[in-house]
Amino acid sequence: MQRHRVGATIIFIFCAVYGWMAFDIPAIGAQDQPINAATLPKFLALLGCTLALKLFFSRQPEPDPLGRLNWKRLLYAVACMLIYAVIIRRAGFIPATTFFLAATFWVMGERRIWRIIAVATLVSGIFWLLMTQLLGVYLPPWPEV
Repeated sequence: MQRHRVGATIIFIFCAVYGWMAFDIPAIGAQDQPINAATLPKFLALLGCTLALKLFFSRQPEPDPLGRLNWKRLLYAVACMLIYAVIIRRAGFIPATTFFLAATFWVMGERRIWRIIAVATLVSGIFWLLMTQLLGVYLPPWPEV
């Protein structure tokens, strides 16, 4: 059996078991509602099984995407994430997220510094507003003194 078919079979079995177990999730709240706690797991299981079948019946596997992967960039991006996780409490959400986004944009190849600063600042500010004002999640925007 070809490698892509073995992988597709494993993914299909995993998704099928996951979907079967999703039917054991109790309905929280009103049981007659169309969307409940088991809706997303059932959908993900169905999607996974469908994609696994598509992969299983494909004639030629696609070329290995990991062969083209730039491992150096990936490691720098992971380093940015780790630094972000360490500094977010000390620096506050907005400065830490702005720094993280700017550093990640630079790692991924963007070199226009004004664009990096503008996009990172706007995304950080808008995301902070959405989280705090719309969802009610407390995120300290600046370093605590």
